[in-house]
Amino acid sequence: MDTITGALVTAATSGLTTVGKSAIVDTYNAIKTLIQNKYGNTDLPDAVEKLEQKPDSQSRQGMVQEELETAGADKDKEMLDLVNQLIEALKETPEGQKAIGKYNLNITDSNVGVVGDYAKIKGGINF
Repeated sequence: MDTITGALVTAATSGLTTVGKSAIVDTYNAIKTLIQNKYGNTDLPDAVEKLEQKPDSQSRQGMVQEELETAGADKDKEMLDLVNQLIEALKETPEGQKAIGKYNLNITDSNVGVVGDYAKIKGGINF
């Protein structure tokens, strides 16, 4: 699972979006707004909506990852910055820390990595 999909799944499954943690909710909504505004002419918004309905579904996670790559959103600096903000906001709450601990999401110099449930390396590792 790529970092963007992982962050979306983490936010959706942590229960924080319903508890009202404003920094998390605001950043998550900013990601969704960016997806709609910048990639609304692709299948990405629909894939994210379906992921929200069943965030633990591997097939839906894969669909989001595929649509992120197809749209080029997985390399979008604005998207990666927002995802990093979401991860940092999640780290500020016990529930978010628990959810992040499941996926170990990392972003470094716009390169992304993830270790967690069903993690896969696609396209090799570059140093």
